[in-house]
Amino acid sequence: FPVTISEVKAFESLPKTLTIYRGVGLPSEVSAEDYKPHSLESWTTHLATAKMFSNKSHLPNAIPHVFKATINKDDIFSSHHAAHLVPGVIPPEDMLEGKEEIIPFGDKIKHIERIV
Repeated sequence: FPVTISEVKAFESLPKTLTIYRGVGLPSEVSAEDYKPHSLESWTTHLATAKMFSNKSHLPNAIPHVFKATINKDDIFSSHHAAHLVPGVIPPEDMLEGKEEIIPFGDKIKHIERIV
């Protein structure tokens, strides 16, 4: 996909190691030890955004989960701002302004813990 100069600058400005969060509604309780990230899935650097997504599941009676982890910058497949999201598919951009989406390589995510 196209990469803009501002996206390159934003990526370069990231610290070497990042704390990331994933909010997801799951059909049953899952511990951090049992959570296995997919090869590529969306995480964020903002806890509030992860909490919001933990309650946005399409599954009936989904249980909100928020996971916290760390990732090395070099193990990020993609990173981009909410401005690139499709309107109407997820909450409006004004709710996500400045929130960073991180798509790490799943097998490189470290120190996963469940915080919600």
